[in-house]
Amino acid sequence: MIAVISGDVIKSQHIPKHDYDAMLYQLDQSIRAITEDKHNQGIIYRGDAFQLQINQPAQVCNAALLLYLHLKASGYEVRHR
Repeated sequence: MIAVISGDVIKSQHIPKHDYDAMLYQLDQSIRAITEDKHNQGIIYRGDAFQLQINQPAQVCNAALLLYLHLKASGYEVRHR
């Protein structure tokens, strides 16, 4: 069994281009940090949307919270769907 977390960055269309690139970099680094040691996967698509595949469903809440906190600490808000 796997779990999938989907989401996007809130109001990303209002982020200036230079800051938008920094936000994408932070999103990418956050996804990598969460997925690297647990054989999980993550992708960014359609600009600021993302999906994480979590292979241990018991870790879904931890992964979602970590991603939220990583981006919140950088000044971005995310919404999980």
